[in-house]
Amino acid sequence: MSQEPKSPETPSRPDATPSSQPGVAASPAAGSAVPPRPTAGPPPMVKEWYVGREGQQYGPLDISQIVAGVQSGQIRPTDLCWKNGMASWVAVESIPEIARLMRRGQTAEMIQEGMKEGVKKAKEATYTAFGAFKLFALNPMAGLPAAYQAVGKAGALSAGIVFLVAYELVWLLYMLGGLHSLRSLGAGGGGVSVADLFRMIIVLAVPFAAVSLSLMAVRMIARSLETFHADVFVGGTVVLVFGVLGLIPLVFGGLNVEIILAAMVFGLCYTVLLLFSAVSRIYLISEAKAVWCVPVILLVAAWLSSILSRALIPKMMGFPFGGGLM
Repeated sequence: MSQEPKSPETPSRPDATPSSQPGVAASPAAGSAVPPRPTAGPPPMVKEWYVGREGQQYGPLDISQIVAGVQSGQIRPTDLCWKNGMASWVAVESIPEIARLMRRGQTAEMIQEGMKEGVKKAKEATYTAFGAFKLFALNPMAGLPAAYQAVGKAGALSAGIVFLVAYELVWLLYMLGGLHSLRSLGAGGGGVSVADLFRMIIVLAVPFAAVSLSLMAVRMIARSLETFHADVFVGGTVVLVFGVLGLIPLVFGGLNVEIILAAMVFGLCYTVLLLFSAVSRIYLISEAKAVWCVPVILLVAAWLSSILSRALIPKMMGFPFGGGLM
């Protein structure tokens, strides 16, 4: 049996004979009859494929090996391949089963790379937020504008979101425990559903959204040159204060009325200092106007929080009537 000459366009048939490699037939030669297709397909992942590039042949390979070669760059999608029963050599990417596995591999690789990038950005945002927190925690008046300048606008945005997440994680635990207690007393049946969890996350985000929107309104009315990055950053710092205070019952081993009242007073005073510092030293609004802006921000934020909470909490607790516990 004669061999075809090797060429980049049409690689030569695999050097195989029935005696040396049983079950693997030679590539069809030019002008010869096309061998009949087998009546039964080969078993999965059988090594029956040959890949040709620049006159060289590689194989036999199975489909998974070809896909792995494409993903590693050892095989190009435009390289030619052939197996017994095919009339001619064709591009690797034109084989349906190979192309399907290649797309799956590309999708999985994209998801994996996206997850890695997401984890990397989350770590960077957490480090940025922690650095900002250290600057303003003990001195909110001078530390807050210094932290905002240190992290920059992009860092301020990510830090504000991290502050919100930290606050939500603390109070989500309390809300889950409270919801379970109410339902065990007959206020509602069943466990905590995905819808309940989603509503709790929204309810906890209401104060953050209310403060941020109030700051945005003040910024726009005063025609400050700052952007929404400052709104998110300051809104995050405000809710973070109450997230940190939410850890007090864990430290003291339970709820105590005196401790709760003291924490609320401390949190309110600290929030006033944060807002005054933000309005006067980040938004650069005069102190005379900032004195009036701070109570307006607090009142509007409390009003918005009350409205949204009244709409969401009764449904979350499983009450069939409006108003619920409010």
